[in-house]
Amino acid sequence: MDIRGSWTGRCQRTECGTLGDPIGKAQANSANGTREPPGDLQNACRLGKESGVEHGKVISSANLLDLRKATEESIRAYDRIGSVNLAIVSPETRHLLHMMNIGSINGTAEVAADVEFEVILGPLHIGSEYFSETTQPAGLLVMGPVNVDPEIRPEDLRRGLAALVVMGPIQVPAPVAGVLQERTKMVMGPVRTYPVFGTVHKGDLQIDQPFLDSLQPGTEMTVVGSVTTVDGLPAGAIRKKLSRLYVTGTATCFEDQSTDMGFVLARGSDSFVTVPNGHKIVNKTVRLDRALLESISDRKLYFMKTVEIAPEVDAALFASRIDSIGCRGWLIAPTSLQGQVGKTCDLLNTLAFFYEGTLVRVNGESTLTPSRFDFVEGKLALFVTGVLQIDPSIRPDLLTQRVSKVLLSGVIQCSPEQQIALESRMESMTGVFDRYAEDWEASQEGFSANYLAL
Repeated sequence: MDIRGSWTGRCQRTECGTLGDPIGKAQANSANGTREPPGDLQNACRLGKESGVEHGKVISSANLLDLRKATEESIRAYDRIGSVNLAIVSPETRHLLHMMNIGSINGTAEVAADVEFEVILGPLHIGSEYFSETTQPAGLLVMGPVNVDPEIRPEDLRRGLAALVVMGPIQVPAPVAGVLQERTKMVMGPVRTYPVFGTVHKGDLQIDQPFLDSLQPGTEMTVVGSVTTVDGLPAGAIRKKLSRLYVTGTATCFEDQSTDMGFVLARGSDSFVTVPNGHKIVNKTVRLDRALLESISDRKLYFMKTVEIAPEVDAALFASRIDSIGCRGWLIAPTSLQGQVGKTCDLLNTLAFFYEGTLVRVNGESTLTPSRFDFVEGKLALFVTGVLQIDPSIRPDLLTQRVSKVLLSGVIQCSPEQQIALESRMESMTGVFDRYAEDWEASQEGFSANYLAL
């Protein structure tokens, strides 16, 4: 048995690739906001429960379950595995899934047993030298985004990569997309190809006059990153030097440059944002508290990411420091500021979350326990972009009484009754509810494994 790391959360994605379509997406049951394993995975879970063994180990969750070298004897050592994000099997061991007691499986991938995998936790950048010292093709199992360098060659991938399994998005240059697809056994996330033009810039790029002066007229450029222009560029300056521009990230320009930028941007570029003239662009997540607000000199701000206005900021202070505010991410503020913020911001075209009570922001993984309500006066507002687990002991009526508003763009793990209570307070929902199994208490026994090989 090979166990690496620990993992207590669940996959946030509701769509995953299937064996026959490695960079496609399997159907997810989203009619009621819950997730169910597709097709043969449901059968695997059902048959596993019927053939469970006794006196074995209990695994509460396994992010990656590698069964390629498993035997009937090795799987008998496990009484139950609560949940599996991804199961990897070989043609010879796929049938073993039906012999195991597994609560749920999010996806499967079939890879030959003799492929040696390197498990990578986090983002992976496959550069032009990544496989330079590889003596034989190997497998990459990545839990995070994969970015393939535009300078890598098809022969590099053929020489170094035997199989690719990715739990996250893939960004790949078009010249090697076909080879990568051949090697891809499973991907849980979107796959995006991009063209490689004559000039390549890796990293974020600021377009100002000195940069444009360094280019030849008619330059075609690929930017693996985001692009931002400076305010005050002369009209037509961008089109004089750039004929085509592909941006894998976000292209941001000011209003008087939008015609030029729209003309040169190649089809398929990720996104195009126009900022009102005279605003300062802020490229990070910001919490505007009293001290920060009093220290900044710019009165017109445009936030590319989420901005939270702290409860200590009152309407008078906000009005004295801000003339105009724009936001491409979420704008979060107490309800008491809604009137004043509305005077400086186009709320009809802004993702705004105004709340009452105490704000609870969940970006990673967190658990809402009963004691949280004991230490907070008034109500809670839940802003969930990560994974929030609701303690099963919290009564649904307590949630109804003490939660003022919910925004869900991540995952909330809870009971069906708790889900009903939270849905009654739902402001916006682009995420999913992940319901606890009926035997939730039993599933918490044992330990969690990031990588489990039987």
